[in-house]
Amino acid sequence: MDILDISDSMKIKEVSFERLRTFGDYENVRIGAVAFIDKDTPEGTLHNLRSWVDGEVDRFIGDSEVEPLKWRKERMQKEYDELAEKVKKLREVVKTLDSFGDFNA
Repeated sequence: MDILDISDSMKIKEVSFERLRTFGDYENVRIGAVAFIDKDTPEGTLHNLRSWVDGEVDRFIGDSEVEPLKWRKERMQKEYDELAEKVKKLREVVKTLDSFGDFNA
């Protein structure tokens, strides 16, 4: 019996396959599926399953090409809002200091 020949000792009933896609900002997306072996061989079922998962990954990436730009825009908007708030507070401080008059006079 060959070490890879498992037909005498067990029967494979299902196979699974998944891909992990990593995007910016440490976001990971995992796409996968499980298939039950019916009339095909385990290898054939796995091949078909892999093709299907890869197609779904490609479709997901195509649908989400804009997502990294959206994340970047959101992050930049948040940074802008925080800086705008700091500027506003600093202007209030300057206005208060101006109300005391000229210190060099």
